[in-house]
Amino acid sequence: MRDNYTGSRDKNLSIGADIGIPGHFGANVNTIKTPSSIGEWAQGNQLRDALGFTKGSGTWENIYFRNPGEASVLHDEQFNKVSGTDLVRYRLGGTKEIPPLTPYWKDFPPHRNSWVPYR
Repeated sequence: MRDNYTGSRDKNLSIGADIGIPGHFGANVNTIKTPSSIGEWAQGNQLRDALGFTKGSGTWENIYFRNPGEASVLHDEQFNKVSGTDLVRYRLGGTKEIPPLTPYWKDFPPHRNSWVPYR
């Protein structure tokens, strides 16, 4: 999954001073720079290389998000790669600061105790 790329930059400068009697004084200077961006999860996304995106053509859509319980007509074998019509979640690994998305999934609620590799 991915969002369209959107970037923003913000820069702030604040200067403050105080003077008090008898002979008390102080000053502070702060700069804050907060660049941020939203887009494709490229770094640490191991699932990206395993699945990849395909281009849509004609009436075939390259992306389909199915809500749980949604009534829809499915092609044979369309969802068998990812546990049929059961809910699945992909495994995050690594640390809380840098969690890679791995190509392993588990049914939800769990029908198995182990993670299954994407086929």
